[in-house]
Amino acid sequence: MKKGSFRGLFRLDSWWLRLANQVYDLIMTNLLWLLSALPLVTLGMAKLYSLYGISQWRFSKDYELLVSFRQAWRRYWRIGLFLSVLDLGFRGLCLFNLYLVLGQTSWPFLAYKVLIVQVYLLTDLFLFYFYPLALREGLTWKERLQTALLFLVGRPRTSLLALGLGLVSFLLYTFNSQSFFVFLWFHCMIGQSLWSWFQLEASR
Repeated sequence: MKKGSFRGLFRLDSWWLRLANQVYDLIMTNLLWLLSALPLVTLGMAKLYSLYGISQWRFSKDYELLVSFRQAWRRYWRIGLFLSVLDLGFRGLCLFNLYLVLGQTSWPFLAYKVLIVQVYLLTDLFLFYFYPLALREGLTWKERLQTALLFLVGRPRTSLLALGLGLVSFLLYTFNSQSFFVFLWFHCMIGQSLWSWFQLEASR
């Protein structure tokens, strides 16, 4: 390697230092999401913060992590708390109903299990589109609901991709514990930030 090009690697405006800085921002945003989501009741607020932080990171050259975090919590804590109750309540209800009929093998119970799984997946996809829409100012709840439903129906490729990523995580969980812990570590480190970026792109 030439001397000049070697020195260029350590310039403050070199491409790899800019890339390292962007990865660092994503990791720190992800860690703040993780800490915010630990009480579980604040899961919706944590998801909204992650989406808000990634949107600021994408469009702002001077991304300030803690400032973005504080702004998101001040603006969206009410709707975030509502989404936490809705998200956790519905998921818990579906899983509880599935648990009640888990040992049943007759065809009515099998049909009921399939119905629960379908409702769970459709609601999961609906929330996938709805969370980014919750950040948009000037939209009523009715407009957000209608737009999320339109995205759900009108963007089958994106919906299938989101379901495919969820299926991969489920297969990693059922395959063995090591692959699941690797996936869990990745999600806790940077995965949620990347998922938030995907949500923002899907709901544009």
